[in-house]
Amino acid sequence: AVRSSERHGLERERVKHRINEDKENQNKYKFNGIYAECENLNQAYKKAVKNVKKTVRKDAVRVIEMVVSFSRQDNINPKLWIQDNVDFIRNTFGNESFLSCRLDMDESTPHLHFYICPLVHKRDGLHLCAKHYIGGRAAMIALQDKYATAMERHGLCRGDNVRSQHIDTNKFWDKVKQETIDKIIQDIQR
Repeated sequence: AVRSSERHGLERERVKHRINEDKENQNKYKFNGIYAECENLNQAYKKAVKNVKKTVRKDAVRVIEMVVSFSRQDNINPKLWIQDNVDFIRNTFGNESFLSCRLDMDESTPHLHFYICPLVHKRDGLHLCAKHYIGGRAAMIALQDKYATAMERHGLCRGDNVRSQHIDTNKFWDKVKQETIDKIIQDIQR
């Protein structure tokens, strides 16, 4: 599962229609300092959990992938925004839980992927517990609120707290393509 999460992010072929190849060289993939010698996410995960007290359950959440972004229209200093995001991850999940980060600048919306091993210190030692961070709707809302507060200095604000409807990814991109085509046609007709 850990390998497939990393591979999913690094295989750019599936999103090629959204990629600006001229900006692909701006993408970065880095491991957190304590995992710098690791060659891939799976190695970093194994290093992170080597001191976990209990055997990791087969169905345990091993890695949380968190994606954060801003619009190119926002007047944001990308370097400062990236550093504030790294600080947020370290402060929220702990440095030893923060495995790696990938910056994608070649798509229309710049974004970061964080890979986090949900480690929790309890009285009897280190445990793997995603529920501690993202267990249930209330915990997710609290995490998103905390993130929004951390990003206020960049002029970013929290979206409305509403239940959203899932849209199939292919249908979403078909709609985006159609809207783009419609806009081009309108521009030509003017």
